[in-house]
Amino acid sequence: MRRLPTERRLRELLAGGQDVTGALHAVARQVVMLHERSVPDPTMELVGRRDVVRQRWIDGFAQMEALPVGLIEPSVQERIERLAIEFLEGREPLFELRRAQGHIRDGHGDLMAEDIFVLDDGPRIIDCLDFNDELRWGDVLLDVAFLAMDLERLGHPAAAAVFLDHYRELSADSWSLSLLHHYIAYRAHVRAKVSALRAAQDRSTADDTVERLQALCLKHLEAGRVRLIVVGGAPGTGKSTVAADIGQRLGAVVLRTDEIRSDDSSVAVDGTMGVDRYSDTNVDLTYERMIERANVLLRRGESVVLDATWASERHRHLARSVATSAVTPLVELRCVAPDAECDRRIVARLAAGVDPSEATVAVARAMRGRFEAWPTSVSIDTGRSVAEAVESANSTIELQR
Repeated sequence: MRRLPTERRLRELLAGGQDVTGALHAVARQVVMLHERSVPDPTMELVGRRDVVRQRWIDGFAQMEALPVGLIEPSVQERIERLAIEFLEGREPLFELRRAQGHIRDGHGDLMAEDIFVLDDGPRIIDCLDFNDELRWGDVLLDVAFLAMDLERLGHPAAAAVFLDHYRELSADSWSLSLLHHYIAYRAHVRAKVSALRAAQDRSTADDTVERLQALCLKHLEAGRVRLIVVGGAPGTGKSTVAADIGQRLGAVVLRTDEIRSDDSSVAVDGTMGVDRYSDTNVDLTYERMIERANVLLRRGESVVLDATWASERHRHLARSVATSAVTPLVELRCVAPDAECDRRIVARLAAGVDPSEATVAVARAMRGRFEAWPTSVSIDTGRSVAEAVESANSTIELQR
């Protein structure tokens, strides 16, 4: 049997500051080929179900709870458990979609940087998990998330990103970012559990490994939270500017009633053209369509920003209901600015003719007059600079995590 040189371990090369971009591409190619060789079957595909993934988390939590006091931080563990289950409860359609797309395969099961040797004729990946087939089976993303987690654990998040990018390009896979975060968190949780169990057997081996892995797990669960952000306010308050910035920062899908109205309501309910798109009936239909789209996206792991006036409490109730049913935290923001400034913006916007909003100054004044009280919202002063307004909005979202 050929002895593999220790100094060629991927872990050692990274520690020595060497450029491993080419090696990571080659590793990604090998992993893609491994997954492509696997032929899905009904038994294997069951492992990709949401309930199976949830049970694995729960089993791990039970093992952690049985550990001696002092090995894990209870408050951190409690939040890990809450966020992991929150994600799983609302995302069954996401897991079913991955199954339907054929992403449940037989993989390596234990991809770690210390088990990858970068040789002149290509990388060697050893020590696959061979004692339990079901622990190798799962979403291909769960398999690659192991190495991504390990690279980040070793202090090389950029290398993890490079590896994931190469795998995605070579496999032509397209995954939800929230699912990637969830699976990286799960891998960190498993490593934390293993390290804690070892420390429980021999306290002399105890160090900060468990704490660091728990922190890594929690970091990705926080980053992968699927959120619903409602951004409202009368026309001219700048809510669309705020919503767009939030969407960009969160990597969220922005749904805007102005665009939905333009796409879906060029023909009114009675079939006539040019009927008032701001009638109660058409407004209700627009909000219902937006909420329906948001529901699908949230359950598929996409955070959503809803950009609309939200003048009516009944429409806000629709947003709260979908957030509850999709087990998704909700943040409600109301943009406010002086009436004169709002009117000025509306006139300038209509003159430019590049925005989908058709609200005139008259429409805006009418909406302001019937805007219902919104005590559950946080007010964002958009009469200030754009930078100040969006910073205030994003700070509010962070505080309500």
